[in-house]
Amino acid sequence: MNLLRLKKIFLVFLILSSAAVHAQQDRFTAIESKLKELALTTPGLNEKVELSVNGVAIQEFIRAMATTNNLNVSVDAGLTTKIVNNFSNVTVSDVLLFLAKKYDLEISFIGNIISVSQYIPKVVVPKYVSKPLKITYDKLSDVLNLDLSNDSLVLVSKEITRLSGKNVVFSPDLSGKMVSGYIQGMPFNSALDKFAFSNDLKITPTNDNFYLIEKIDQVAKNAGKQNNLQNNSQSQGINLTTDGNKLITLDVKNGAIAEILASVSEKLDINYFLFTEPKGNTSLNIKNSTYDDFLNYLFNGTDYTYKKDSTGIYMIGDRNLEGIRMTKVIQLQYRTVEKMIDFIPAELKKGVEVKMFTDQNSLIVCGSEPRIIEIEKFLRDVDRVVPVISIEVIIVDINNSHNVSTGILTTPSERFTDIYKWYIETNNVWNIFTK
Repeated sequence: MNLLRLKKIFLVFLILSSAAVHAQQDRFTAIESKLKELALTTPGLNEKVELSVNGVAIQEFIRAMATTNNLNVSVDAGLTTKIVNNFSNVTVSDVLLFLAKKYDLEISFIGNIISVSQYIPKVVVPKYVSKPLKITYDKLSDVLNLDLSNDSLVLVSKEITRLSGKNVVFSPDLSGKMVSGYIQGMPFNSALDKFAFSNDLKITPTNDNFYLIEKIDQVAKNAGKQNNLQNNSQSQGINLTTDGNKLITLDVKNGAIAEILASVSEKLDINYFLFTEPKGNTSLNIKNSTYDDFLNYLFNGTDYTYKKDSTGIYMIGDRNLEGIRMTKVIQLQYRTVEKMIDFIPAELKKGVEVKMFTDQNSLIVCGSEPRIIEIEKFLRDVDRVVPVISIEVIIVDINNSHNVSTGILTTPSERFTDIYKWYIETNNVWNIFTK
């Protein structure tokens, strides 16, 4: 039996080796054919060379040969092989083909440009041929039997689900995983656990009768991330406390922004969504701050910001990302937009697009919400009524003169009346003047 198996292995090896040799021959044939085709329009490939080198880097050798024969050649800087060769009365095409075979190089062509790099063989994955799976399950005793040898995890999980009625699912990155294992007469949960162990997998049962299959390294990564969240105060030096009103008191020195955000959000049980994960470190020392104030402090001076949607979830990411940025029209009442746009500080306008809308004496601003709020507050502070001083002046023109008129008085009483009127009028004007 062992001898037969060895013969089969040798036969498979022989077939694969033969296929590899044929693939290499086809590759060199294609290179030779392309060099001959390019030589019709590039005379330098047909030039005869006389070269003798000893211990020269192959990239320097090819570059010198290309320069001498006016060829457009790009050589991978990673080629460091030293060559010892003597070429006499051979064409440049023959030299390139010889180097490709001798040093396992890849020669590709883009127009009349020749690119030379190290050949990296493609990994040929044998095509999986499905076969009957040796899986049995006894529903009465809940016993599972497995006899697997390099079988597809996709088909194995499907068959186990079909036989047992218990849903076995796997993470998408395991769709091409091949599994093996021999288990007899074990309870379902134990059998799956041992099956996972033998294939470097982790199976996690859920409350709704599902069995989740993951890679062990991914499980460890998720567990490590969760532990980081739980023990963040120790790993990052974060001193975090909250009260019944969800006010944050935080003291951290040079902590990772992403870790601080995760720790505080988990502590307050606040949901958030990351468009881009914040990078960099920061130091914070705040007391009795709301979550919004905490985010303002955390992202101050960075390229990140946040926006709270209608469901209460915080959207966090780069300031210019769609879904984070906002657009607002700010109308002025007492000042004109032509003058005000120049008075907005440059730091406030950083990363914010500001345009004038003169028809409505308004500014249209587009950018991150916190920055727009700052700009609007600044404009409200300076958009005020200009005090106007009104001075009312009354000018009185008084002519202090006497007019003497003569005439005929009809009666003494009428004359006396006229004199009396003149006296009263004159006296009134004089009083006004003296006052």
